[in-house]
Amino acid sequence: MVADAIRRIREAEDEVEEALQRARAQGKRLMAEAHEASEKLLEEMRRTVRDEERDLIATASAEAQEEAAGIAAESRASIESVRGDAEARVRRGAARVLEAIVSGA
Repeated sequence: MVADAIRRIREAEDEVEEALQRARAQGKRLMAEAHEASEKLLEEMRRTVRDEERDLIATASAEAQEEAAGIAAESRASIESVRGDAEARVRRGAARVLEAIVSGA
């Protein structure tokens, strides 16, 4: 009877030890799976950030090119306006010089 009780206690201890080992193994597996899942999630997030960054850079570049083209067009218009004014002044000046020469002669 005592031997039987001792045997049952040992069997129970063995069962508990086996359950602990299974629980530890399952815990390790779960931790490994969680680590792998977090690595995949991080890589996906990095990829998303890179894609968004590339899109933002492309958008900013296109907007900058449009703005630069607008500034260049405005500059050309200003230059043409100044050039036109200068040519008109030169013509008026030349006309005055010719008038002065003709009237003084």
